[in-house]
Amino acid sequence: MVYQASPFGNGVDVGSGGNVTTSLGTPHNNYGTRDGFGADGKYLTDGIATELAIEFTGADINNGVAQLIKNVIPKNALIIRVIARVKQAFVLGGTTPTILIGTNGSEATNGVSISSAQAGALAMVGPLTQNGTWSTELAADTIVNVTLGGTCPTVTYAGRLEAIITYVEVPLP
Repeated sequence: MVYQASPFGNGVDVGSGGNVTTSLGTPHNNYGTRDGFGADGKYLTDGIATELAIEFTGADINNGVAQLIKNVIPKNALIIRVIARVKQAFVLGGTTPTILIGTNGSEATNGVSISSAQAGALAMVGPLTQNGTWSTELAADTIVNVTLGGTCPTVTYAGRLEAIITYVEVPLP
């Protein structure tokens, strides 16, 4: 990936006309492709099912990176399957650490869990067991979040996973 520094201002760090900086350093332009980490979105499939794909890394979890667009499963939807593909192995620490994907704020009880062994191997995982409200029709719009579970869980910056949540929107009577 090629970056080019973009000169701004007069080369002085302070005062009028100083260089422009951002939280990522100096502004820059990008030429060529960009890494596709963090690709999220909904996919309409043949039939009535919708798939919500969420991709994240160990760095995303470690840094608490917020999603630019909140992934929402609509009210009255029924989650029929959750699978995951580990693209790069995670290194989890702590006592019985897990990766939790579920309802924002209650991921441990409403969602799915990926064990340390599953997250540490390059493989398809699932279908995963759905817990709590994820095993019935959703009573409200549900924001999907990713976090760690277990006792004192940790994650290194390694790891990359794509989760695919398949659901159908149940028609109201």
